Amino acid sequence: MAKRKRSSKEKPNGEKVKRKRQKLQLSDLPMEIELNSGLKALEYEGPLIPLAPPGTMTNVSVKSSDISSALVYISTESPSTVPQLEMLTLKCEELERVTLPEKHPKFIYLRHLRLEITFYSLKKRSTDVLDFAPLLEAAPLMEKLEFHMWMDCHHMRYRKRHGVLRSLPLNPHSHLKLVDITGFYGQKDQLELALHILRNSLVLEGMKIDPKPMVAADTKYLTDEHGRSFVEGYKVGKKYLHKADHRGVLDLIKVRSRDVENTLAYKLVSPFWIELKRNTAYAKADPLCNVC
Repeated sequence: MAKRKRSSKEKPNGEKVKRKRQKLQLSDLPMEIELNSGLKALEYEGPLIPLAPPGTMTNVSVKSSDISSALVYISTESPSTVPQLEMLTLKCEELERVTLPEKHPKFIYLRHLRLEITFYSLKKRSTDVLDFAPLLEAAPLMEKLEFHMWMDCHHMRYRKRHGVLRSLPLNPHSHLKLVDITGFYGQKDQLELALHILRNSLVLEGMKIDPKPMVAADTKYLTDEHGRSFVEGYKVGKKYLHKADHRGVLDLIKVRSRDVENTLAYKLVSPFWIELKRNTAYAKADPLCNVC
């Protein structure tokens, strides 16, 4: 059976058209996404489809429930098909821990990596957040890293009885300036990754750690337990990350017990409620404001 391809430069009637950005959804559903010369950005959502042949795109966003490991996708799919990639956004689930080859492929041009990862587990999570540490080596010129996590599993903040914190060999990174981590519940592997980034990023200017999962899979599933995890994440960050921050680059978002005792967890995460709270506070500060 011949592969079904759709050119980003061709309309159904054969008329050529210049396009610098392409957005594909489930209804497009080609067997293979052909990356034509001149296409700079691609935003795709749907079943996982190979990107072939190598293209000239610099900005790619992929959201697919078919990806069971972000690390496998990044290590095996992206570098070979999009060698000039400067920004990669990946939204998927991390269902299993995998063994990656010792020599990782390189993203020589990558400047900005944004990960939105959902960690699912029915009983005990088998994945390891520290496994994402080699991404620093894979993208030696990366300047901004966003790692947004959502964990729908039992949450337990790190305590000394859980064992000594793992420390990977030093691997200095000379370009990473900004780091944004959300969904930091203070679990052992989360803390280990944050410490690894903090210690190895030589020119780091800002590292924001937010215990709240700002890209939660579905805010309606956030329970009181999640709210308590926000507080636990803040406590762990305050105890361990502040101690390791010798340059004053850490911005740890405070979440106190009283914040979650008086407010439903999803209201601390939902963009609607965050904006409403911001407008309400502004209205109280300004008697002339009629926002609320």
